Formats: sequence, structure tokens, C-alpha cells
Amino acid sequence: MKCPRCGAWSDVAATRPLFRGFVVQRSRDCANGHRFQTYEIGSAALGTVRARLRDASITAERRALQYRRDAEIARRLERGEQGRHLAAEYGLSTSSVSLINRARIRKSCKP
Repeated sequence: MKCPRCGAWSDVAATRPLFRGFVVQRSRDCANGHRFQTYEIGSAALGTVRARLRDASITAERRALQYRRDAEIARRLERGEQGRHLAAEYGLSTSSVSLINRARIRKSCKP
């Protein structure tokens, strides 16, 4: 591999596995005395990273939707609507609506 600084050829001085062997770090010395490191990422690691990022974005999206739903239920409970009707409308159990209501009450009681 060529040195990114001067373009001269380089030799591998050390090789070290990282992240459970998915990534390999190589320390290199070029012919002009420059030192630099390269990283090789295996294709299995790329798939894992993509999957984790996709899962994280799906989870964040799901939590945002749940937050909006809970906020809407809390507003409607404040207006005096019955919890069992809201539970049936949103496909939740009455205990879930009760938890949302308790959280709303706790937030309103904080100074």
C-alpha cells in the first residue's frame, strides 16, 4: 500500500484484530519513515452495522409514535373521556390507559 502522505511504498509493522475480529487494524511504516494505520472492515461487520442502525431507527420511530399516542390519550383523559373507551379505540388494555393517566397526573403535580 502507498503512504497517504508521500506516496512511497509501505510495510506492515503490526496487525491487530478489533471488534471481535470483524475489523483488522494494521500499523504501517513507509519507506520515508512515516507511520500510519489502516483498518480493514469485513463484509460481515458491515452487515451487522447496517442491521443495528436499521433496528435503532425503527425503535426510535416506534417510540415517537408511542409518545404521540400517549400524549393524545392523556389530553383526552384530561378532557374527561372514559379510559375504557379510549382503551378500546386505541387497542390497549384499560391498565395501560391507567398507567398513561398516572404518568400524566405525576407530571402535573411536579413543581
